[in-house]
Amino acid sequence: MASSSPPPPSQSYSSATPSYQFITHLPIAPSSPSEKVEEEEPRVPIHVVTKASQLPVDFLEPSPHSKIVIGFDCEAVDLCRDGALCIIQLAFPDAIYLVDAIEGGSVLIEACKPALESDYVTKVIHDCKRDSEALYFQFGIKLNNVVDTQIAYSLLEEQEGQRRLPDDYISLCWSPSRSTLLWLIKC
Repeated sequence: MASSSPPPPSQSYSSATPSYQFITHLPIAPSSPSEKVEEEEPRVPIHVVTKASQLPVDFLEPSPHSKIVIGFDCEAVDLCRDGALCIIQLAFPDAIYLVDAIEGGSVLIEACKPALESDYVTKVIHDCKRDSEALYFQFGIKLNNVVDTQIAYSLLEEQEGQRRLPDDYISLCWSPSRSTLLWLIKC
């Protein structure tokens, strides 16, 4: 698998455009742990997205007739309300999309808004607090239909009888006015 790496210290960057190699496909996970991924195995393509037209239509136009589940994560310089969102990662069963928020700007992020706020697109993420904060305060996007694996893990620990310290307790409450389940984490 090819990956980018910096030039050796003896080389310097020239004014010509450097040629880098990037990973463009990831191996699909084997169906059992004993299987090994071979080079000829199918690979999941990775797409760098700078225009909304590069995203799947099912994502851009959420519909009750084509509900989808995606992996979701954000990367930023200081991921919070005042930071700078850089990339939204979207993992579909057949491809990975890296939405370039810097190159595509607010036009591209606005195109993603219907899906990120949709009941028909389930977003699976680990610890969505900062991602949600950044999207809301920077772009007015209210994440909806999120499965947060950090909260799920904490609930499983509680069900198994593991005691939690008061400092890391996560609580859930129902918000009748918003018709949604809210999660609260002591910060």
